[in-house]
Amino acid sequence: MKVLIIDPNKQTRQIHTEILREAGIETVGTNNLRTAFHILKTMKCNVILTEVFSELIDSISLFGKMTKSKILLLTNTCEERVISETMRYGVSGYIIKSRVSADEFVRLIRLSVV
Repeated sequence: MKVLIIDPNKQTRQIHTEILREAGIETVGTNNLRTAFHILKTMKCNVILTEVFSELIDSISLFGKMTKSKILLLTNTCEERVISETMRYGVSGYIIKSRVSADEFVRLIRLSVV
């Protein structure tokens, strides 16, 4: 399994990369959508894990057209409007960062591809 992590916050990206790698899950990370699109053109990722940021909404549908990857939001926003809008564009689910343990995080990533 390979997970693409898109998060503008380097420290957050590194923490989630380390958690997944310790669980035996291959990861690749970036802080921007341009690089994410390049990565998706060159390698197969089972899951795209992304923070919510302004350019993302327009890009989610493009991710869905480019790949069969599951798209999960990794966020601290609990705004129903934001979550429901992203679901309309192809997001499979979301994980609230502040409410999930490392073990639960790994479990949710693995479940997303079943």
